[in-house]
Amino acid sequence: MFSIGARMQKKFLNEKVRNFPASNKSLSEKGYRNFALIEGKLSSDSIDDVILRRGSARRFDDLSIDFEDLSIMLHSATRVIPADFLPSGLPALNEIYLIVNAVDGLRAGSYFFDRRQDTLVLLKEGNFRREAGVLGLGQELAADASVNVYFLSNLEKVQSVFGNRGYRAAQLEAGIMGGKLYLGAYSQRLAASGLTFYDDEVISFFEPHANGKEVMFLVLLGRRKNSRSPSWNCTLKLNSSPFYQFGDQV
Repeated sequence: MFSIGARMQKKFLNEKVRNFPASNKSLSEKGYRNFALIEGKLSSDSIDDVILRRGSARRFDDLSIDFEDLSIMLHSATRVIPADFLPSGLPALNEIYLIVNAVDGLRAGSYFFDRRQDTLVLLKEGNFRREAGVLGLGQELAADASVNVYFLSNLEKVQSVFGNRGYRAAQLEAGIMGGKLYLGAYSQRLAASGLTFYDDEVISFFEPHANGKEVMFLVLLGRRKNSRSPSWNCTLKLNSSPFYQFGDQV
C-alpha cells in the first residue's frame, strides 16, 4: 500500500480521472438505453464455504444467467475498497465494460457500467459471442461465457496524478474488483474465470466510448460446463477480419 496526500486526492477528483459520463440524463439524450441493476437474494453461504468452492472454470455452458445474479455481482464488486490511494475508498481508477452474451432480462450486446447510478448503459445491441471469443485470445471460453467483464483505465490521467505508481494502482484496483466478482459468482452458485485478451482490439470493440483507455483485467461469468466439446469457432484473423472495428457504436 502507498499513501497519497489529501491535496493530491482532491486534484484527482477535480481532474475527473474517472471520466464518467456527465449524468444518466445526458446518456439518454445521446441515444443510450439504461438498465438499472435489480435487487436480488444474497447467498447465505459463509465466506469460508465460498472460498473453498471458488475456482477458475475451464468450460462454460452457453446458457444464460439471471440479471438478478449479475446485478448482485456487479454491485458487490464495486463497493468500498480499503486502499489509501482511493478517494472515499470507492473504486475510481477503472471503468467496467461488458459483453453480455446470455443474461435473462437483459439484451445481448456491449455495455458500460455507470457505478454512480448502478446502471448498465447499452452501447451496442447484438450477438457478440464470436467477437468475445476472438478478443479473449481466440478462446471459446469467452464466447461461451454468459458475460465478459472488462476493466479499463485511462492510464494517462491516472499517471498524471500518481506518477509511476498509477499503473500499479490501476492494476491493484482492477484485481480486487475482479476477485470480488469471482467470489460473487461462486456465492451465487455460478462460475468465473480470468482470461487474457488482445488489448488494442478490446478498445476498438468498445470505441468510441473506450477511447483513451487501456485494458487492465478480464473476468468471465457464467455456468460451468462439464463437456469438452467446443461450441464456437473463435479463430483469430486480425489482418483479414475487421470485426472489432465498431466505428458505428454509439
